[in-house]
Amino acid sequence: SSDVCSSDLSMGTTEKEDLELPEWDVGDSWVYTFSTPQFGQDSARLVVVEADDGEGNYVVGISSEREAQRHAVINHNPFLGRMNQQSLGVYEQGEVQQVFWFPWQKDASWSFNLFGQSWTSEVKSMYNKEIDVEATSAEGHKIKYTFDTNIEFLSTFEWTDDEGVSQLSMV
Repeated sequence: SSDVCSSDLSMGTTEKEDLELPEWDVGDSWVYTFSTPQFGQDSARLVVVEADDGEGNYVVGISSEREAQRHAVINHNPFLGRMNQQSLGVYEQGEVQQVFWFPWQKDASWSFNLFGQSWTSEVKSMYNKEIDVEATSAEGHKIKYTFDTNIEFLSTFEWTDDEGVSQLSMV
């Protein structure tokens, strides 16, 4: 196809439209296993429960009552609640944070705030419809995630602290 990004052979089957912001619909969902040191492991479905809340946001809920309660108490999952439709940005203290960068570009770099820290992130690879991103904070924490354009959201997300201990894992 002429839409295949042939200028960068490392992209495999990733096409130009795969790099664009996806549009979600009510009912779109993704099943994850969540792991944290405080709470162990739990599996749950993230689901788009509202596609426009009147302010240009998606509202994302979760099928696990336990995970919903944990998020309500300690806000440990940034992908629950409101997400901005223009960027899939998550909210941290009321401000939209650009965890993702559309359209995706190899070696793109940007900053955002999450988990109370400032992060500098970079697209590390784009191959076969998967975008691998790494972010580091001034405190020495790391976030690594893969945005899978086949499912239009994360296939993995891992936040590790400065001692290498996983604080949140989504698979």
